[in-house]
Amino acid sequence: MSVVREAGAKPQQPARFSRRAALALAAGASLAVIGCAPEPVLGSFERTLEVAGPVDLTVRTIAGSIAIRAGDSTSVRVIGRIAVSTGWYAGDAAAQEHLRRLQSEPPVEQNGNTILIGELRAEAVQNWTVAIAYELVVPAGTRLHVSTGAGSVHAHGIGGGSAVETGSGNIEITQAAPGDVDVQTGAGDIWLDGVCGRLSARARAGNIRAAGSPDGPWRLHSSAGNVLVHLPADAGFELHAIAGAGSVQTAHPLLVRAIDGQELRGRARGGGPLVSLTTSAGDIRVE
Repeated sequence: MSVVREAGAKPQQPARFSRRAALALAAGASLAVIGCAPEPVLGSFERTLEVAGPVDLTVRTIAGSIAIRAGDSTSVRVIGRIAVSTGWYAGDAAAQEHLRRLQSEPPVEQNGNTILIGELRAEAVQNWTVAIAYELVVPAGTRLHVSTGAGSVHAHGIGGGSAVETGSGNIEITQAAPGDVDVQTGAGDIWLDGVCGRLSARARAGNIRAAGSPDGPWRLHSSAGNVLVHLPADAGFELHAIAGAGSVQTAHPLLVRAIDGQELRGRARGGGPLVSLTTSAGDIRVE
């Protein structure tokens, strides 16, 4: 027995990163924390780190977007855009001085091909609100470990695998080579392309769209959003899809094991890696 169902339209792709958006988000995040405090002071820094071989990169920021793209294989270029805020009584002069210290000694550490960005010392954040948005150009085979409390993450042309977490913001990743992907967002959409490896994607409030070739289990869950998966026309896989308050649709022929309005289990083209898709409130489509 086979089931063939026509899938619907694709969700809208998240917006691209821009410098203006990064500064606005960083400044806005600072002001959100301190309420009606004075305007933050803004600045930036830039560093170029020489590397040789695969890079293991960790990027952390309390608030601010992170944009990463592939460049040459011998360097990591870092641009940080900073917003510093403080209370009413310290004044702009104190914030400016704190900004100058961050610019002269930015949170960038290198140990060979292992790079840590965004680890602020305790004295750098005590009594201050510091938001940093990052733009990075890295070797294509870089392994990413990225987290931001508030901000979107965009990574394009990377092939070393990615682990990304944001408390609030979209996640957009384009893989250029095989690598496992583990992403989650508290509030935002997830958009993944070119995934060839294991995949885990979780959104508490947002849509998930993933395209690629499973080479290991794919597990996608949204608490409140649609889940859309694009697989090759000749892909073999095991499907288990549950939509708590929506529908499940597929354009792939399945040997069905279980089916009802909100759940579908089956095997496509002899089976293969597990593709597990769940949403508590939304629709699921496999194209």
